[in-house]
Amino acid sequence: MTPIVNGLQAEYGDRVAFVRLDVDTPEGARAQTQYGLRGHPAYVLVDSHGQVSWQGVGQVSEDELRVQIEALLATP
Repeated sequence: MTPIVNGLQAEYGDRVAFVRLDVDTPEGARAQTQYGLRGHPAYVLVDSHGQVSWQGVGQVSEDELRVQIEALLATP
């Protein structure tokens, strides 16, 4: 998934903050608990108001990630 996420970050990085966390770190463990993540890899899209707009776990297609990012960017 890293090449897909890297490509999306290159494309959307000027409009979306990409944060990568490792659940073996305190910060990653907090995020896992906060968002109720139950798998790896996990993805969470959070809007500018701090609300989760989408979550995904496991293999997610580039197309699905792109659709979700576009939907996030389209919300006020």
